[in-house]
Amino acid sequence: MCMTDDDYNMHAFALSHRSAIEFSARFRRLLIKTGGRRAVGAVYRACKVLFRYLSFILDLKVPGPHHMRMTASHPFWQQIDGIAVINLDHRQDRWQEMLAQAAQLPGKPEITRIAACLGKNLPGFGVRPWFRGRKAEQRWAPRAGCMASHRRAMLHAQQAGWKTLLVLEDDCDLAPVMTCDLDALHRILFVEHPEWDVCYLGHNEIMPPAQQVASWGADSNVLRVRGCATAHAYLVRQQVRDWVIDHTPPEDESLWRWLSRNRAIDRWYARVLFRHFSIFALSPAFLLQKTGYSDIGQHLVDWDVMKKKTVAPVNSGFERKLMLAHLHCRFMDAWDLLRGWWKQLRGF
Repeated sequence: MCMTDDDYNMHAFALSHRSAIEFSARFRRLLIKTGGRRAVGAVYRACKVLFRYLSFILDLKVPGPHHMRMTASHPFWQQIDGIAVINLDHRQDRWQEMLAQAAQLPGKPEITRIAACLGKNLPGFGVRPWFRGRKAEQRWAPRAGCMASHRRAMLHAQQAGWKTLLVLEDDCDLAPVMTCDLDALHRILFVEHPEWDVCYLGHNEIMPPAQQVASWGADSNVLRVRGCATAHAYLVRQQVRDWVIDHTPPEDESLWRWLSRNRAIDRWYARVLFRHFSIFALSPAFLLQKTGYSDIGQHLVDWDVMKKKTVAPVNSGFERKLMLAHLHCRFMDAWDLLRGWWKQLRGF
């Protein structure tokens, strides 16, 4: 299914309207703190109209090879410019499973395969100073490949012009999307609360603190959080996409130094992103990983019986607790630096 120019213009206007509302709301809150309400109202309305017009004009560019759009019929997928599925070349079974599940989703969204990086093929693997022939060293290659693979997904999104990206690992189970209230999820994440920069649709642990943003479904909530463990299903805005690319190493020897300090991509996300961006998560986790062999852990994992760790939202003091978490992670940065130095001396 292809979009006509008129369809695309209408879609661009919708996105621009959403951006205008988000920007103007934040601007209004800032002005209220610094001036009278009557003057604030006038400036707010003028800025809202001006920003909506400018963003509409800027968004109406002719589609080219580096500007891709979702062509699914459901509004939820229309807010997402691309879905990147990270998949190793030798795991075509998982890719076929993802294709089969995607074909059954409401709106039938398109998915894009991102060739995952095999850690053992990265420059510097198996040689000093990071590798000394120990058996335990083998588990670091999948971690390196995982980090490089997520960076590949970000680079692909940047080159394709995707402003909002859904990153999925190939063992993510999409079955819950087939039966959920996708209209409600669209309304909460893209209409009522679009202020997130990263939104975890799946995880196995939420890092405190957490603050309830909205309710979704009978027993499900949308939380603002510090971060989450695992990175198999998460939405990313373009500002985070670009920041991650700038703050992670390319696929060369420098990657091992980064890994010695940060250990894994999901751990780094949880310790760093909340310092600069707004992080949301669905609780309990909406999308889980399928039971099977873990290419990172290199063993069988039964996600059905694995204990899922969640956290109770705080009623007050969230910003203060988030600042304390910030200070704690800053302290741990120094410890990570020392551990990285030690691993360089002794190897992984």
